Amino acid sequence: MHRLLADVHADGYLATIAQICQDSSWRECWEDIGVETLRFSDLALKPTTPDADLWEFCQTNHLLLVTANRTASGADSLEQTIRERNTAESLPVITLANLRLFRTYRAYRERTAIRLLEILLDLERYRGAGRLYIPADARA
Repeated sequence: MHRLLADVHADGYLATIAQICQDSSWRECWEDIGVETLRFSDLALKPTTPDADLWEFCQTNHLLLVTANRTASGADSLEQTIRERNTAESLPVITLANLRLFRTYRAYRERTAIRLLEILLDLERYRGAGRLYIPADARA
């Protein structure tokens, strides 16, 4: 079972990815992996939860954080937290690479969904990676 937590920047986007996976030829894979998508409200998290606290919460509770957040400023930024606290055993943060392309092109959304499935199928390989951008390319 893999549990994915959408942060406030990615909530609707993760729902779209899940819908693509559940309505397509990847449905069986999605179900076999046992993916559960969660929102802040499901876990009584506040939208104002600092990035550092959110990252720690996800690591402690074995949640894959899905975000569009690229903020690198400040000691509590997600990027700074990953740089300082990431270990070889840490779960990666899944970051949506290009929201404009995601909103505009169905093919891009599908590649994003496929890439997420690839990561979930071989998650142990990605421990310690810090941040993974999906999909791996930005072409439409």
